[in-house]
Amino acid sequence: SMPDFARSIDVSFEFVAFKWPSWLTDSNGAPFGIRGDKQRYIWAHKILFLDVIFPLNLRRIIFVDADMVVRSDLRELYEMDLEGAPYAFTPFCSEERKNEETTGFRFWDGGFWLGHLRGRPYHVSALFV
Repeated sequence: SMPDFARSIDVSFEFVAFKWPSWLTDSNGAPFGIRGDKQRYIWAHKILFLDVIFPLNLRRIIFVDADMVVRSDLRELYEMDLEGAPYAFTPFCSEERKNEETTGFRFWDGGFWLGHLRGRPYHVSALFV
């Protein structure tokens, strides 16, 4: 169990729960662009609720998904000037860098997200500052 594991490594933890913001729902009450996709719902939470998951006095958070391979020093991201922006996301491969094996899996290439992005690039949420 989580409590037993936490005791074994001498750490404390808390579970948190959030209610999806009403202003981010469609006319049926479903989260925008996420209907029926639990994974996207979970991904959205990690971005929308950072301010309640982490203390406000942190200078910077670098989020790296567990399945990402880091091949360089993350200090560059820590020291990067965000020019006042609250977030910085890595642009996802597109155009000449598009992997044809992912055709059909790129949800931002169709449906709600295609219309929402209106030609702007999709930025992957697996790595952000």
